[in-house]
Amino acid sequence: MHHHISHVLSADTQNQLKAAKRINVPVLFMNGEWDAYTAASDARLFSRHIHDCHFTTIKSAGHFLDMEHRNACLDARNALRHFLSPAPEPDRTRHLLGQTYPAFAT
Repeated sequence: MHHHISHVLSADTQNQLKAAKRINVPVLFMNGEWDAYTAASDARLFSRHIHDCHFTTIKSAGHFLDMEHRNACLDARNALRHFLSPAPEPDRTRHLLGQTYPAFAT
């Protein structure tokens, strides 16, 4: 634990935050409700630095989501699947008054 804390305290935070601003893909932060290492409220601070951030908190779990208990593992898996699922396609059919067949918008 001491090594981890020393590493975090000696990190060049400004360079890391500059790099975070260049992230151009969606990012999902998953935290356990009882996470003693990274609180969900702390993770949400990244939204100041990363453009497309999403956050989820896994109930009744700590830091090691998939190892703590079955429900935490399932909830984390479902949150990740939902995040990675493509957005639904918008309905592109249009009907004009009196038209009996759908026209596709282009």
